[in-house]
Amino acid sequence: MSDPSNGYLYGDSCVFGVEVFVIKREPVIEYVCLKNFDVLHKRDWKIQNFSKLGDEWKCEEFCVGGHKWKICLHPKGTGEKPGRYISIFLQNVCSKSFKASFAICVKNQLKQPDKRAVTDHSFTASKNDWGWHSFIELAAINDPKKGFVVEDCFLLDVEISSVQDVA
Repeated sequence: MSDPSNGYLYGDSCVFGVEVFVIKREPVIEYVCLKNFDVLHKRDWKIQNFSKLGDEWKCEEFCVGGHKWKICLHPKGTGEKPGRYISIFLQNVCSKSFKASFAICVKNQLKQPDKRAVTDHSFTASKNDWGWHSFIELAAINDPKKGFVVEDCFLLDVEISSVQDVA
């Protein structure tokens, strides 16, 4: 349902239809309330020439929940074990404080399981990014049988499921 190409979402709206069959002639009233419903925002990237990326790749800025974001990918890793893992972070470009729930996914192109991580984080002006230093091993990424890089192309997506301002 969250994939816009399926046609269920239009902007930030979704239309539901109901088909009712009446068996008894008794009035029944039911409703669904979607207030405070967290709309899932998803962005996908197809990163060409993955093997030629430098130490850092950043996507173009995008807006979700009234906040500006970027994805920061370190193809050779960061932290305590650089050169062993890929590092991926979601970065808040604004200076407001808020809490967000999100998932980052490295897509598998050979119909094997994707590598996905989900978390909640409170972003602040001083701590404006959150992610994983050891997201996935470089050995798995570079193994053509694993399907994460095909024809030097790498697929990445982020899903932001909620953004809540903090007072």
